[in-house]
Amino acid sequence: MKNKKIHWIFFICAILIILIIAIYIFLNFFQKNTAKNFKMGNNKSSQEIVNQILNISSYELVAEVEVNSNKNSSIYKIKQCYIDENNNSQEILEPSNIKGVTIIREKGTLTLKNTNLNLVKVFEDYDVITNNALDLSVFLKEYKGENKNQVQSTQIDEDSNYIILTVILDNSNTYIKEKNLYINKTSGLIERMEMLSANKTERVNIIYNEVEILN
Repeated sequence: MKNKKIHWIFFICAILIILIIAIYIFLNFFQKNTAKNFKMGNNKSSQEIVNQILNISSYELVAEVEVNSNKNSSIYKIKQCYIDENNNSQEILEPSNIKGVTIIREKGTLTLKNTNLNLVKVFEDYDVITNNALDLSVFLKEYKGENKNQVQSTQIDEDSNYIILTVILDNSNTYIKEKNLYINKTSGLIERMEMLSANKTERVNIIYNEVEILN
């Protein structure tokens, strides 16, 4: 009777050991598989993020624009609303001396609102901030190759934090020759765009504080 009890205890212990080993093997396999799938998911999600950005067709955004050159540095704050190329607007929020100036493009007509300055004066004195080459929509079209006669090359790079889309322009405008769009890999949001002159001495940095995709 005593031997029978001992055998029964050994049997239960053996079953428990086998069960523990089986659970360990399963958990180890599951952990490796999860890590592998997570890595694959990250790689796939980077491409998905790029595709989502490139598919933006309408948006509203608030951004800070910093213009640096050999001569001076200027900072602007702008609000853009882009429905399509025939229906979009840009309002200047800062600095105070041109606050409220709004440029409206509608059905091929350019309108200037909320200013005592005439259109020519604004474009002469604030040519950088009124240049639609700074628009996110223009960059997206350039990257997708819709302006083939203006684009020399495009490329995509990644670092630990960002997906970087680059456009090299093939035009006579030496002021803006290269554009780099930085997309946060974790959030999938556009954070900033950098524009460089041909000799890289002039630089425009656009920091996107708010971006709302409408499409």
